[in-house]
Amino acid sequence: FLDDHGSRGPNEWEMACDVWGTRPDLPLAIVDRMRHAGEGHAPAVRAGVCRAEREAALADARSRLRGLHRWHFERCLRCAVLFSRGRELGKTMLVGIIHEARLAARELGRRI
Repeated sequence: FLDDHGSRGPNEWEMACDVWGTRPDLPLAIVDRMRHAGEGHAPAVRAGVCRAEREAALADARSRLRGLHRWHFERCLRCAVLFSRGRELGKTMLVGIIHEARLAARELGRRI
């Protein structure tokens, strides 16, 4: 888990801040808090609620559009989905690079 997600955590963009890979107790504390959350806070439940809200909003928007406006909406929607995925992947890559620099800087500091 830490090999794949160790670069994540609070203030993951800041090299001086601890992340999951430098303080493994951080994700364990999150998991411990999540154990006490109600069933309504389960990721699958929340994802289902968000999915239903998204589908309802899209159905409403689509019902109001015709012809060329509908075509433009569908094209823009596809672009927005692709952009969002790409943005998140880019952020994940950058956070990983920052983490590598964080680890190198900490090791250098340890050796000095």
